[in-house]
Amino acid sequence: MSRSIFLSLVTLILVISKSLGQENLHFSVDRPGIADLPTTVPVGSLQIESGLEYYKRENFETYFLPTMLLRTGITKDIEARITTRYLRVDSSNDAHGTKGDVGFSADIKAKFIHEKDFLPSAAIVGGYNFASVVTPQLRHPLQGFYSFLLMEDNLHDKVIFNYNVGIIWGGTATPTTMYAFCFEIELHQNASVFIEQSSFYNSGEKDDHWLNFGYTHLVAKHSQMDFSVGRNFNGGDAEYFIALGYSTRLSFKGTPK
Repeated sequence: MSRSIFLSLVTLILVISKSLGQENLHFSVDRPGIADLPTTVPVGSLQIESGLEYYKRENFETYFLPTMLLRTGITKDIEARITTRYLRVDSSNDAHGTKGDVGFSADIKAKFIHEKDFLPSAAIVGGYNFASVVTPQLRHPLQGFYSFLLMEDNLHDKVIFNYNVGIIWGGTATPTTMYAFCFEIELHQNASVFIEQSSFYNSGEKDDHWLNFGYTHLVAKHSQMDFSVGRNFNGGDAEYFIALGYSTRLSFKGTPK
């Protein structure tokens, strides 16, 4: 990853954080990591979740510079979402070379169960990935429909357990299926750590089994930065990722709840 890009993002986060002040409030975001939460963004708000991601694969490197998830509330329990990303693939195989493209996906998240007693909260996400990159190294389908079931349990005042199952349709006859589960532990009112395990069962390709660790820090009201690392335990060469992100929420109808 370019050092200048990394330093630029860190500087931007610090400047924005200082300008927004230090009024802290619980803030729910879908990054970092794989598993999303069933929570939705309030009506009248726009949530922006951005980041830089670097993946080291067997014989190539993948850069997402950057990713950008935009979320806005339609009703109390429904939100619309758009994800944009620039993907760059650098291959050590000269036959494949370097490829890059801009892609995006659009989906809807709908919450249909609110947590009560032993009943977890639950939501479903459904949408379409319009990414057009075609490169033989990538194992997941980059274009097609997808759907995920998102669930969450508050195991303790400071421990959240969320878990997802999903399916991704692409150009292959058999879709990719996945699951992910994540434990998030609150260290204090502004900081949390998490550990996550996720698996992707890819049609005709090697499966992926990731173990991720991360840290999130609420730097200002409705503004959070995150850092995460992960390793793929799929039996092949060492594969890992590093991600850095920043998320914030803008309100157009007073202070969001």
